[in-house]
Order: sequence, then structure tokens, then C-alpha cells
Amino acid sequence: MPILIRNGSVTEVVPVGSFSNEDELERLLEKHPELLGEEGESIAFVARQVHLPQAGELDLLFVNSDGLPIVVETKRSMNPGARRQVIGQVIDYLASLTDLTVDELNLLVHGNLKNAIAKLTEEAETDEAGESEFDRVWQAVGANLRAGQARLVVALDEAPSSLEKIFHFLARRSHLDVRLVTVQKHTSKVGDVFVPRTVVNPETERDASPPPPPQSDPRFLAIVKAYDDGAPPDLRTTGIGSSARWVRPGEWPDGIGYNFWQPNKNMIAVQLEFRPRWRESMAGCLAGLDGREVADHNGRLSWHPKHKLRVELPITLPPETIAQAMHDLIEMTKDVVTNWLNGTRRSGDAPDAG
Repeated sequence: MPILIRNGSVTEVVPVGSFSNEDELERLLEKHPELLGEEGESIAFVARQVHLPQAGELDLLFVNSDGLPIVVETKRSMNPGARRQVIGQVIDYLASLTDLTVDELNLLVHGNLKNAIAKLTEEAETDEAGESEFDRVWQAVGANLRAGQARLVVALDEAPSSLEKIFHFLARRSHLDVRLVTVQKHTSKVGDVFVPRTVVNPETERDASPPPPPQSDPRFLAIVKAYDDGAPPDLRTTGIGSSARWVRPGEWPDGIGYNFWQPNKNMIAVQLEFRPRWRESMAGCLAGLDGREVADHNGRLSWHPKHKLRVELPITLPPETIAQAMHDLIEMTKDVVTNWLNGTRRSGDAPDAG
């Protein structure tokens, strides 16, 4: 898109130009790192063409005042690598970079990391505890490296839509700080004008992402933990649902199993559930348990002719008491159901596992 330059009554429409090569774009960013940052963010250039072990030559390395390393790969839009190879490259760079300590990184760039941090902090004063701003940023770089934290920036003159799509996906679905930036060059009568634009920024992308899944009630998690702590390994809960966890004996087919279920904030159901089409044959071995006490006399089993045997308990009971309801239910029914399954298998009418 062209830009308009107005000087008094004189205007000039300046079309988009082009960089002669990637080196021109690299040198521009080296001299003007502010083209890559957020408004008000302080960034300092560290080094060009950094050789990272097992990852190759990194185009540009910067650091900001929060001690965050910034890895920059430059591409021209006409370079096919901008669409096919850049993602693998920058992730390789991140993996290799974060294998280093802050001292190793500084040695790798011949002391330029220390120089860059000194430039960022040259006007800062020592705090009351005697720690200088330089020390704070230096330590922050080390902490970020250990945590695998770095910003990955791909800078181009124009971003292909195929690359935008990949970066949008990574920004929304991963925890990586990946950014896609374009820098357009316009050559006017008064000189070159460079216009940066952040095309993909994970901070804004994640704001637009769907809300996170609902969180489990801590009381529900305490009940599940109390049960698992006393259960044998083959009868521990499975799943990650916020309001339901299953207990599936290994020899049972899909479609039948025990579960904890929290239908509302006040109640927990402990139940044996099975497919509706089995209800008639299951009734003969389970319906007789209707009314049986469980959970230290705190609840009674209820037979639901549709497809379950359950007890409903207030969630205010101790977690161990509700967990005991599941232990009681399993003790009363597991062998009965297993025998029923074995009988149907011998008769050739066994439930399918799908």
C-alpha cells in the first residue's frame, strides 16, 4: 500500500518499494531495533549471524530490558523459504539458544550480550538493596534461558498469506512468543521511509481465543484424590473432565464403568453406568442392590432402570466418605458384573468393545 507524505502544500504519493536483498533488511533492523518492539519497549542489538550449535546461523539476536532474548529471522517475500522453512528454522534456534547459560551466550557473541545490556541500562541507578539494573537484566536473561523463554520474530517486506496462517495458529494454540512482522520500504524524494507492522502478535491473538475450559471444583478434585489414594492401580480414575472421572476395570469393554459425576455445585453422584441396550439383562444382577447403604451409612444406592446404579451425596461430606462410596460400589458390583460379562461371552452374546 502506498503512503502519502505532505509538507505544507506539497504532497507526494510514495509507492511500496523493495529491499535489494535480505542483508539490507538485516542491517536496517540492526540499526533500528525499535522497528521490532512494542510501543515503549527498549530493545538493544546483540549480534548478527550468530552460530548456534545444531541450529545453524541465526540472522539477528536482540535483548529487551526485561532480559528476554529476541531471535529474528529475516526473509524477503519472494524467497520461497519464507513459506516453507522459516518455522522449522526459528524453532531450531529457540531450542539451541535455550540450551545455553547466560555466560555461554555472552561468550558465543564475543561479549556483545554484556555490551547490549550495558547500553539498555546505562542511565539506570542502583536500587536500595545495592543491585544494579545491569545485574537485574543479566540475571533475567539467565532465568529466561533456563525457562526456555525467548521471542521469535520473522521479519519480511511482505508476509505471504500461507505464512500468516501458520503464525496465527502458533500464536493461538501454543505458548511460544512468535511474531510476524513486516517492514515496507518506500523511497521518496526526501529519502527512504520504512513502515513496520506487527501482523501476528500472540498477546492480541490469545485475547481473541475461545475461553479456557471450565475448572474443576476443588472439592471434586479432593474427592477424586481421596479415592485414588486408596485404590489399586488398575482401579484408579482416568480422564481430565472438570466434573466427571471414570473408573474402568481393565477386563471390561467400553460402554460400562464407574464414575464420579458432579452435576451441580451441591452434589456428587457415584455410579455404575452402562449402555441403555443392556439394561434388561443387567437388571437381573444389579436391581437387587437398590436401597443398599454405602459411604458409612451416609447414602443408599438407587437403581435407575434406564442405565445406572448410583448414589447421590452432598459435596459437603468429607472427601474420604464420598470416596468410600465408590469403594463400596465397586466391592458390591465388580465381581457380579464381571461374571455377567463372562457369561455373555460364553453364550456368544458379549457386549462389543466399541
